[in-house]
Amino acid sequence: MQIFKFIKLNFLILCGILILMAVLTQAINNRLWLIWLILSLFGAIILYAYQKSGQIKAAKTLDNANIIYKALPLDIETLVEAQVFPTLILSETGNILYLNQALIDAFANIANDRAKQNLIGQHFSTLIRAPQILALYEQVQASKKPSQFNFTISSNIERHFWLNIAPIITNDKTFFSFTLRDLTKDQKIEQMRADFVANASHELRTPLASISGFIETLQGPAQNDKKVQAKFLGIMQEQALRMTRLIDDLLSLSKIEMNIHSKPQDIINLNEVIEHCIISQQPLAEDKKIILSFENKVKNAHILGDKDQLIQLVNNLLDNAFKYGIRKELDESKVIINLSENTEKQTIILSIKDFGRGIPKRDLPRLTERFYRVSNMPKTNGTGLGLAIVKHIAQRHNAKISFKSQLDKGTNVEVCFNKIN
Repeated sequence: MQIFKFIKLNFLILCGILILMAVLTQAINNRLWLIWLILSLFGAIILYAYQKSGQIKAAKTLDNANIIYKALPLDIETLVEAQVFPTLILSETGNILYLNQALIDAFANIANDRAKQNLIGQHFSTLIRAPQILALYEQVQASKKPSQFNFTISSNIERHFWLNIAPIITNDKTFFSFTLRDLTKDQKIEQMRADFVANASHELRTPLASISGFIETLQGPAQNDKKVQAKFLGIMQEQALRMTRLIDDLLSLSKIEMNIHSKPQDIINLNEVIEHCIISQQPLAEDKKIILSFENKVKNAHILGDKDQLIQLVNNLLDNAFKYGIRKELDESKVIINLSENTEKQTIILSIKDFGRGIPKRDLPRLTERFYRVSNMPKTNGTGLGLAIVKHIAQRHNAKISFKSQLDKGTNVEVCFNKIN
């Protein structure tokens, strides 16, 4: 608008000067007066056209701005609902003006209980009960500066959250936004990583300490004792092999995890995989006096898979069955491999059943955790990673793994694969 005023003012001044010059010239020469008049009119027309074009251009710009303005989601509900994180909008007194669906989902047990009471208009402490949050809100309210805070809610399960409180300052009012992020899964993963490093370090440290101790003995008191040397060297070799198995399993697990989102596309016959594993495991079964049998009820057992990983899955399950399926009071133990299908669900079920001492119910949910060992099982030379590897291979193949066990009756492990025609 200022530019238009400037143009209009200059236009009037110039017209005035031209007319004045025309009047003065009239006294001198009629012809010059006519020329000045024509120039005055011509200049006026040019300035008018210039001014008009500027007004039209400005009007178009304003229209475009209005269109953009109208298209913006300035409605507070639309803006808040678009947030992927749980969000609250509060008044200066801390009353809830709006909360998005993400927050209702995050606090389903709380929000649903209070849905009938209409959370809108209530103080935010009715939804999130934590004295630290109230103190932080008062701090932000006073300083008008955003602040962050980590807090924990303990109900049926412990949940961890990150909270950001920020002021929204308008011309006449101040509102406050609460934005939350659920850190429970992140903290659980971080704890699992920490446990993994601690357990892996422990599993490696034990054989290393053993080997180090034997080396000191062989360099000292037993350096000339051939019998002791042979015995200790045998134990050292066993410990070295244990470390090798552990490192191999760690590398295998890492490789599977890296490719877990890359689904295998090869067509694999599970019958061939199982037969391959039976041939390779039969000598060990005979050595442990275990009768290994295969009950096959599926002719067309084709799935999309990675053959090497499927062989590893079956071998790990058989290895577990051989370790924990032996009953000392029996002359022989049994391990049964069964392959069946569910025609309605188009799935193939691989099950491996042993008749050992069984697993306590409390341990079943944790069997696939890394380095987890069942409390009532004898200590073995395993790495503690076998079932963790099985779980990750199953996940990569979109398969589901389940465990059923009864004390003194045995354990049955089922892996359910999607069948292809």
